[in-house]
Amino acid sequence: MNPYLIPAMKTHTINKQLSDISRPEQIVNIVSAYFCENTPMGIRFPNIGTKGLNQLVKSTTRKREIVETRFAICYFIKSMLNTPLEAIGLLLGGRDHSSIIHAVNTYENDAQTSSINFKRHEDLCELLAVDNDIEQIKRSR
Repeated sequence: MNPYLIPAMKTHTINKQLSDISRPEQIVNIVSAYFCENTPMGIRFPNIGTKGLNQLVKSTTRKREIVETRFAICYFIKSMLNTPLEAIGLLLGGRDHSSIIHAVNTYENDAQTSSINFKRHEDLCELLAVDNDIEQIKRSR
């Protein structure tokens, strides 16, 4: 779709239509690869790889590194593809829709309040070719 033909559309809507990502599995793979390479997960789980992380994300583990990856996947699948919450839950190991709502809200809150998580969010937005809809909240001390 040519962005000049529809001047009333927001840039984010146009980017979503121009993006090559059309399936949730693609988002799972991209986000998992990012977390394997750019977070302490590589130190904690040295031989995990993207496929191993994809399996851990679908498991019931509550290890922080895995949960952060799962929350990021939920956020981007919901925001980019408008996939129903139930479908996201099934993709990620049979979780309930309320777990996906919690994951998305927690991811947004963490990205707003933590500079490290905000930087990760910016990097993922760049990798996935989407606009950053989250603004960082500066805490006054």
